[in-house]
Amino acid sequence: PLLMSSLIIEVAAAPTNQATVSAAATIASRLGTADNPIVAVVDVTPYTDPEQLLGIAGQYVSKAYFRDSKGLDGAVEVFSSAADARYRMETQLEYAYDELDIVRGAVVVRLFYASIDQNDAYEQRLTRLLSRS
Repeated sequence: PLLMSSLIIEVAAAPTNQATVSAAATIASRLGTADNPIVAVVDVTPYTDPEQLLGIAGQYVSKAYFRDSKGLDGAVEVFSSAADARYRMETQLEYAYDELDIVRGAVVVRLFYASIDQNDAYEQRLTRLLSRS
């Protein structure tokens, strides 16, 4: 679910020098394509994190929700290490039946109510994006 009550970043006019944009929000804003752009990104803070895990040792250091132009909602979680991201996938997300999850290094992308085709497309986008950085 996309939580629109937090900081909303206009993706089309992404800030260039704003230090408050998290790594997760930056990644989320770049997951779109020309035919399916990301239309909204919500950067999570410790006060708006529904799971209350932001910044806790072993949990994500940044998190952002996003929505693409086709209405698919997702979340990007960035961890301090790949091991922490794998641990999140193996223990806390394995029971989330309404989502598909992608882990690449220290980044987890969670897609809510996505099809296998949508998951595959986002997996390719994330892999390309992270290979450039």
